[in-house]
Order: sequence, then C-alpha cells, then structure tokens
Amino acid sequence: MTLAQPTKIKKNPPLLIGIHQSGQENFNHFLKNRDPLTIDNFTGKFAYRDNIEQVLLLQALHRGGYQANINLVSVDFYKRRLRLIENGEVHLSGTTLWMADLKTANNIFISPALIKEGEFTAGLYVHADKTPLLKLQTLQQIKKLHAVSNNNWLVDWQVLTKMNLAGVNHSGQFTLMTKMLIKGRADFMLAPFYNTPDLSFRQDGEKFIPIPNIKVVLPGSRHFALSNKHPDFEEIKRALIKGFNLLSTEGIIQKAYTQSGFFNPQVKNWKIINE
Repeated sequence: MTLAQPTKIKKNPPLLIGIHQSGQENFNHFLKNRDPLTIDNFTGKFAYRDNIEQVLLLQALHRGGYQANINLVSVDFYKRRLRLIENGEVHLSGTTLWMADLKTANNIFISPALIKEGEFTAGLYVHADKTPLLKLQTLQQIKKLHAVSNNNWLVDWQVLTKMNLAGVNHSGQFTLMTKMLIKGRADFMLAPFYNTPDLSFRQDGEKFIPIPNIKVVLPGSRHFALSNKHPDFEEIKRALIKGFNLLSTEGIIQKAYTQSGFFNPQVKNWKIINE
C-alpha cells in the first residue's frame, strides 16, 4: 500500500513504514477521505491510538520537510516490526513502540517520547453483560479474576502478572481476546480508554466497557524508531525531530491524544490500582 506525497523528487528507495494491515481499514475509516497531512480534528468513532499516531507520524515527516516517497508495508506483529526496523527491511513503525523494547535494539534512532512516563493508562474492560464485574473497586477484588492479553506485549503482560491475578491467558489477536470475554474464558482485558460517552468500544457487534472508577498505569514511554539503514537516514531523522517539535509546540500531539480519548478527562480522578 502506497501513500502518495504531494512532491516526489528523490530517486532513493522509499521510506517503508510498517503498519498493521487488518487495522488499516479502520485507519481509512478515520480519514474519511481527508488528507492525513492536514487533519486537525482527531475525534470520531475510529480515532484509535494507532490511527492518530500514524497521522502524527506522517504530519511530522511532512512538517519536517521530508518529501520523498513513502510506502506502507504490512507487518502485523509488534516484535517482528521492531526486528525488521533493526534490519532495515522496514524503516519506521506506523505506531509508537515501548522504550523498554527500544533500549536494547540496534541500528535505530529513537524519537522524543510522544507518550511520556506515567501517561499511558488503561481501563479494565469487560463484556457489557457481565454487570457483577462492574461493582469491583479494589485490587484485592480484581485479583480473583482472569485476564486476557498478548504475552508479546511485554509491558501489559508484566503489569498483569504483578497484579497476582487468578490467571492471565494469552491470545495473539485483539479480536480473539474480546471473544474470550464474550465466552467467559476470561474476565477482563486492558485497553486504552475510548472517546465514547461511556468509554465503551464495540467489536463484532458486542459492547465492552471499563470497570468504573479504577484504572492501571503502564510504566514506560512510547516513541517512534527509525532504522539507520535507510540511505536518507540523517535527512529523515532531522525531519522527524523538527516535525515532532513543531507538533508538540503547537499542542497538536496533546490535542490528538485528548480528542481521541487516549488522554481522557473522564478518568482523570479514577484510582490507579497497580501503584
């Protein structure tokens, strides 16, 4: 999949950005035929974190002056995407990555943090029909439950493990996690908050909502990582630094995360149960 840029003047290899192919349909729904380089409204049904981060990345490159070709490449798994960036087979990820994973990686430039330490909070999402779970308010009560997550998501997995739950089940895909909640094979999953009035999201026609008044914080910061194996590495690096600095100074990064629901005023005073 190729994203056309307004100006194509360079003959060097294109910049390859790894994206989650199955999520790209949601990204296109979020765009609604808008130019990602000019989007300034980050609200809407499909304003998921992955989608707004891809927009922010493209805007940073553009604002930083990068004008060469960009190709979007399907790389569905987080660990594989990072490995391909290290090898130079992909040059950037379309979404941010955890510093915990990047600090041991090779051949990369790490961008300034888009999500700083302590800013990534998540809800304990349950199937909407599981009303007894919505009454739980303490870690001691939550410890009796089973969670579902992906053991390749090291930060999420470590948070859940340290909570000493009754169990943590692995599932490799988000859609399979929600199916486990529907079938009662797990009680809850961690997910960022959404911009819906009740913070809910829907998957396969089913509704999922967070247990009210409690949340967890995922430790660490999240960044973009650029492979140093691209021939235009230094130029792309300068563009990213300049572009993200402009977006930050102008408040666009904060605005994007807030409008999308990721930085969510509704849960500002909710109790963090894993500190």
